[in-house]
Amino acid sequence: MNDRALSAWGFRQVYGNMRPDIANFDRRGALPGVLGGAPSSWAATSELNFGKDLMYEFLGCANLLWSTARPGQAALLDTAQRLLPRIRRNLSALPFPSDHGPVVPVAMAGSGAIPVGQDVSSLIFLHTAAKPGRNKAAYAGTWNFADTAELLGWYEVVYEDGLIEPVPIRYGVNILEAGWLKERKPDSLAYQAELIEQNGRALFSYEWINPRFGKVVKEVRLHGGAVRLAGLSMVKKRVPPEPKPLHVPR
Repeated sequence: MNDRALSAWGFRQVYGNMRPDIANFDRRGALPGVLGGAPSSWAATSELNFGKDLMYEFLGCANLLWSTARPGQAALLDTAQRLLPRIRRNLSALPFPSDHGPVVPVAMAGSGAIPVGQDVSSLIFLHTAAKPGRNKAAYAGTWNFADTAELLGWYEVVYEDGLIEPVPIRYGVNILEAGWLKERKPDSLAYQAELIEQNGRALFSYEWINPRFGKVVKEVRLHGGAVRLAGLSMVKKRVPPEPKPLHVPR
């Protein structure tokens, strides 16, 4: 192999376009001069593109380089998906309201719009897809990175003043299919979702942060026959505590 020849000639090497399924890495990584490896992105450097396309590569290669554990692909994907909520918090640098709570369930109506009637900091959707969707690499659509993840539907957040805020439901971004636990694939991780297991099926919790603090959300509507909404929760507006009277010693 070329890496053996380069090692014999005294070159230092870093594997480019590295993937977790690189062949014989333990043997190749032990060659003199091999320093490590780097997964590659062929699209704009952004949180969306890294999160949507490269978390399996980033985390899987980090495991190869910094650990002696060698889990199979299914176990690696499972571990990666469970780590994503914490990774998203670090990578996005967003303040997630649910971290400070409390999280309150919203009563689900039988059908149609779900009444909310609160000034919320965030809404948390517990949902799943009926079947797998499509998630192409971001470089397949450089004119619109978001649409490389299939749009399975959307929520409409309807404010009391009439404004409607759409919340896209995209495969491989904030939702995966109910049968994901049985058949995990490298291109199917949901960067913006937390995996919840329920009776052998996979549900995905996605926290949407309200961009209009101070405005009451009247209701939420779901559009998308392939999406199953299992639950809705909210984090209410945080009310600052009353100031304590200042005690001035005499």
